[in-house]
Amino acid sequence: MQSFRFGDRASGILFHLEVTVQHIHRMFEEFAGEVQQENLDPDGILKQGESFLPALQQTGSTVFRRWVELH
Repeated sequence: MQSFRFGDRASGILFHLEVTVQHIHRMFEEFAGEVQQENLDPDGILKQGESFLPALQQTGSTVFRRWVELH
């Protein structure tokens, strides 16, 4: 995660709080070579992701809502 604040009005955050199961599937398709090269387990990663995604999406929703409320 990366974040910054500049003055009173400028803030930034880089963390993919919007990730869904569909995003994970597409990443495996787009980076199939890297996944294979690194001997990663797509099914294991997806299963783990599915358990974490609901909380991540709830956090993302809160962050994005509060972000909009600031501006």
